Amino acid sequence: MTRKDPVSYVEQLESMKETGRLNGASASELASVASNAYIDHFFLHHKIHDDALNSLCNLAVDENKEVAEAGENGLFRLLAERLSDSFDRESCALYDQAFIKTIQFSRGLPQGKALDESLSNFGLTREEELTDRKKRLSEKKSRFEKEDLVRVKKCLILSRVSLGADIAVTSVVIQKMLASCPNAEVVLLGDDALGGIFTGLDRFHVRHFKYPTSGGLFEKLGAWIELCDMVRQEINGLDPSEYIAIDPDSRMTQLGHLPLFPDQGASDGGDAVNNKLMDNRPVDSKPVDKKSVNNKPENNKPENKKPENKKRAANDPYLFFQSRSFVRPGVERISELTDCWLTTIFGGDDARPFVNPGPAARDYAASLRSARVKETALWVSVAFGVGGNEEKRVGNQFESDLIKNLASGKNRAVLLFKGADPKERDRADRMLDGLANDFSIAQISGSSPDFNSTDFNSADFNSADFNSAGLNSMPRAGQTGEFPDIIAWDGPLDIYCALIAESDIHIGYDSSNQHIAAASSVPLIDIFAHETAPVFAKRWTPSGDAPIKPVFLFEKSDAGTKAGMDVVMSLFSSLADSCSPSRDTD
Repeated sequence: MTRKDPVSYVEQLESMKETGRLNGASASELASVASNAYIDHFFLHHKIHDDALNSLCNLAVDENKEVAEAGENGLFRLLAERLSDSFDRESCALYDQAFIKTIQFSRGLPQGKALDESLSNFGLTREEELTDRKKRLSEKKSRFEKEDLVRVKKCLILSRVSLGADIAVTSVVIQKMLASCPNAEVVLLGDDALGGIFTGLDRFHVRHFKYPTSGGLFEKLGAWIELCDMVRQEINGLDPSEYIAIDPDSRMTQLGHLPLFPDQGASDGGDAVNNKLMDNRPVDSKPVDKKSVNNKPENNKPENKKPENKKRAANDPYLFFQSRSFVRPGVERISELTDCWLTTIFGGDDARPFVNPGPAARDYAASLRSARVKETALWVSVAFGVGGNEEKRVGNQFESDLIKNLASGKNRAVLLFKGADPKERDRADRMLDGLANDFSIAQISGSSPDFNSTDFNSADFNSADFNSAGLNSMPRAGQTGEFPDIIAWDGPLDIYCALIAESDIHIGYDSSNQHIAAASSVPLIDIFAHETAPVFAKRWTPSGDAPIKPVFLFEKSDAGTKAGMDVVMSLFSSLADSCSPSRDTD
């Protein structure tokens, strides 16, 4: 089976089922081939490869968990992310077509009944209606005047789900809306943990909504139904002129394909659908084809009705940021493009990415540095987390060599973040075991959510006892006469942000850590190790006041990694000199 095979992918799938050859491994191979075929077929022949997409959808809903995971990976990572991460209008349009067909496929199955009913309640039954709605969203131009904004009582903002995007994009939206709507309560719908890094803001809070990033296709699509209920609760009793909802291209709505409000661009201004939604009455809908993503039954077409001439509202309360295809001349970074988009709608001053962990987290970070790092030492924080995307890594040897090179210098201390998931922490532990003979290492974890009494579990080094019930009883600088070369830490998100902010230089892969460092004005080296469209690195290079040094390390051979290491260490030396010219760190 190769990408050149002319056979139907759906037929291959059926054959694999019939002969008992369908398992996790064969499903992963088919998903990889089919996702590539879908994209290649369009750009070579300018035609949609429905058969390839059908095979991915059928894999994703298979009863076998491993097969379903392979199909879901093919749909979201190999197809959707590849297209949307290109930041190319044509690729984004192809993504729109693919995902609309995926929605239509899913709603036609028994497991998708609730999805079908909810979309029908918004007046969206046919593929063409979903396509037209997304097109209107992309073309919509809004402008709120000051008199509009003072009437707003509530502003809802959807999380981007990934931490890096929530700092690079969502934090910019939060800042702009707090400044633009002086009388509004600003509510971020997202993970509770975000409340710990966006603290100290008047009129702002996080309402917990957990998107199932590791869930299957129906879990991901079904989460939208819960989101709609949450939005209805938040705006209950408010007039449309009194609330705004901003969707910054969130996975919660599958990048805008699933609605939160009736579409004001519809022929009746959305009023008929809105009445039915508010009355909780079902909207009649025709069945969709349960076998195919290409649902175009003639009997699905609604009766032609003469559009009513009704006055539309001055502003649609739902605003969608098409972050993958929005452009402005001379502007490359996603944070700055977000601000440009917001400014065209609301005006006002520039908004920048920010993080603001609470005082307890900042005190923890400052106390840890005071206790474990010489006052004159350069503190370098390092993060090798990649959010589960292994293609963003250079490799184990590179990571171990980087820590070794950093820890070997004079007057330096290294803070290594062990990672957010068990796989990353296990990898960090194996690396530290390999370094233990040459370096003193302290392993510390912050485990108390309120930080009134934080537990510390630390490895023994140089006969010092680092088992402490709280910060106050931790050995202070000079008490033991020794300081660790490497501190390995894992713990809650707010302390993670505070520790990066406390460091002098940050180094890591292209992930959330880089956006935290940039937003905290910490000089950083940003390692891009996954070769994507060139514009991807331009978009996701962080924005901040301190020096930001991107490194592109796509060649992962021994020679390529060595050359990359030389670049990283050269940049590090330059940043170290600029941090404190009088400090000898060579």
